[in-house]
Amino acid sequence: MVDRFPVVLRGYDKERVDEAMLAAQNSIARLREQVKAGDDTVLQLQAQLQEEKNRKANTDNSFASLGANAQQMLASAEQTSTELLERAKKDAASARTEAQSQSQTLVNNAKLDAQHLVDAGLVDPRRIAIRGGSAGGFTVLSAITRSSVFTAASSCFGVTDLKRLVRTTHKFESHYIGQLMGTQDLDDPVLDERSPINHIEDIGVPLLLIQGSEDPIVPPEQATAMYEALKTAGAPVALEIFQGEGHGFRLAANIRRRYEAELSFYRQVWSIGSSCPEAERRGEEDTFMVKVENLH
Repeated sequence: MVDRFPVVLRGYDKERVDEAMLAAQNSIARLREQVKAGDDTVLQLQAQLQEEKNRKANTDNSFASLGANAQQMLASAEQTSTELLERAKKDAASARTEAQSQSQTLVNNAKLDAQHLVDAGLVDPRRIAIRGGSAGGFTVLSAITRSSVFTAASSCFGVTDLKRLVRTTHKFESHYIGQLMGTQDLDDPVLDERSPINHIEDIGVPLLLIQGSEDPIVPPEQATAMYEALKTAGAPVALEIFQGEGHGFRLAANIRRRYEAELSFYRQVWSIGSSCPEAERRGEEDTFMVKVENLH
């Protein structure tokens, strides 16, 4: 702009007016820059706000997706759990049926085999015994509660009370009754039904109980409880507890004494005599004699 005011108007100084105009123009320029900077800031804030909105929307979508996935996984897990539970129930029922069938088979086989020997004339029906140890002792006790073919029985650390054994046996074989009977639920009536100690009145033959005092698998109380119940009922019964022995005898002297106890027991209940032929020839008495209660 060339001279805007070529002359001084009524006492105004042109140079001062021009300086004022330039200062005003500079102020306007600075204001424009500030406005532009403010606009940029607003644009940045708008961009940040939009980004935050987008992030929140994505987060909400992610949470929604996670929630949906979690519900789907939970539903799948519940279905799988239900299927596994049903399968476990079927397997348990099958295992129980199989175990009980095997238990019955062992007892029935023992009775049938003994009866076959009697029928074939191979044994004296007045002197036929059944003997066994541990689970075999349980078979012995079960057999004499369900059969009259045997005239004597010997159980070595045999199971007499299934419920009590579940509570008292050692940890390593704490589930053994489940395998033996198909259940170890204390409320299952099968444990009472199959426990020989609950069938004292059905035992009509003399019984010898042999037990180790330190047996952790079949504790001594299994034998002592059976002994006391039979003794009280007036049934012929004998009990020999071997001090320091566990589930299976280790000391040679006790192993020998165990067989001597059985031999003495059979001689007494079958009225064979108080001495063996060899002892009679030597003029010696038996090395060991077991005491049979209620033997008439």
